[in-house]
Amino acid sequence: MPDHAQDEPTATHYALFDDTVDIVVNGAPKPHAVFDCITCNSLEKLKGKTWRHPEKLREGFSGTLVLHVPLDELHRVKPSFAKKGRWLSFHLQRLENAVAVEQVNAVTGSYVSLGGSNESAPPLSFMLTGITLQACPIPELAQLIGLQALKRQILEVLWAESPPPAVTSRNVVVYDIGQGSATALVDDIGHPVIFFDLGWPTSANAGTRPTNPPALFSPERCQACNRSADRAPVILSHWDFDHWAYAIENETYDYQSDAARITFKSEAINRPWILPRPPRIGNSTGLGPSHMRLLTELPFRLLWPTRLRSVSFWGGTLTRTDPKVKPHDRNEQGLAWFVGHPGSAAAVLLPGDASYMRIRLPPGGASITSLLASHHGGRVTGIHTHLPSLEPRQKLVISVGSGNAHRHPSCTILRSYSRAGWRTSLLTQTRLAAPGTTARSGSALLQLNPLKKPTFNCACLRSGNLVPTQ
Repeated sequence: MPDHAQDEPTATHYALFDDTVDIVVNGAPKPHAVFDCITCNSLEKLKGKTWRHPEKLREGFSGTLVLHVPLDELHRVKPSFAKKGRWLSFHLQRLENAVAVEQVNAVTGSYVSLGGSNESAPPLSFMLTGITLQACPIPELAQLIGLQALKRQILEVLWAESPPPAVTSRNVVVYDIGQGSATALVDDIGHPVIFFDLGWPTSANAGTRPTNPPALFSPERCQACNRSADRAPVILSHWDFDHWAYAIENETYDYQSDAARITFKSEAINRPWILPRPPRIGNSTGLGPSHMRLLTELPFRLLWPTRLRSVSFWGGTLTRTDPKVKPHDRNEQGLAWFVGHPGSAAAVLLPGDASYMRIRLPPGGASITSLLASHHGGRVTGIHTHLPSLEPRQKLVISVGSGNAHRHPSCTILRSYSRAGWRTSLLTQTRLAAPGTTARSGSALLQLNPLKKPTFNCACLRSGNLVPTQ
């Protein structure tokens, strides 16, 4: 038989099979692979580079893009391709319209915009040919070798940005940003003091984005507040796009480079970020190119050491999941925040997307009074067995967007919460009229002490659509 290998076009892109996601197609969920891609031209610019000089990496990581690829097509070409954590190379060809793929070693792909608000262009479809398994082309960069913070540095950020008595109560606002997660500990007036995730829906869930999104940074520009000019730090729970894409101002597809052209918000990136470091265990893949692209933009980044179990400060306790348990599952590898007073077990729990059985408790344990549901009300474990709650349970909030592609929240999981005592759930997709404005919002307030509610009386909070309606 003739050997057609020589006829395969030269590879244009490498990709990490970063995750799997169910996308509703023709009314039914269909599994897709999330390909975090980088052009071969960009990889050439990264040769010999290290995280010791991150400013030299920015140009190389400008050639990234994210694709959704139907998992059944990938499996049809070769089952070994359809596994998370694999690196692949391929030739990317744009299609005017999506077509049935009948070529050997070829699959279709669709472009995923991570952020911004420009979704007026028609969706882009591609054909991926010449798919080949590869070793990670940038292993030291993907494993973030050379990047790590000390516990002392993390504590300095958490204490210095908003030391007591700037915040006497422990109130949390879950902002309505659609299908994603953006939350903040707020002060007694309602200004964000520390962010926990800065999410925004990707283009697969563009329809869930609010018409009047919260202007999360507007209070930092308000002269009437008489506040410090310090910018609230960001704690990133884990490396999912919908938990950090609010940092993107705009994204478009660059037809010349076959990559995403991304503009980041200066207000988002020019503040401290505390980020979970992926575990370096076995053949763990580390981060994909698009996540590393964000890292190159952050001048004040602190990578949480995987061996550091917890950090306690005036706002409660941050804990990291065990890096040895499910090291390849990004949802289970990250940070959770037990918002509360030092020395008290009562807390508001912000879990990211982790299962409750994977979350480490603070030293001395915890009793959860209010809860931001993990994984947007999607599938998690440990609701009955590993979620320590305190009676009476005050509030369960689910950060979710109506009509999202993943069918969150899960009816089965909502029943599990109800059986565990969380009988009333508030969904941020329930948009109500915000006080004093014509805007609507589903943002929700979580309180450690229901008798001590922030005032939310500053004009910047109303104009920025930052006043919770639930």
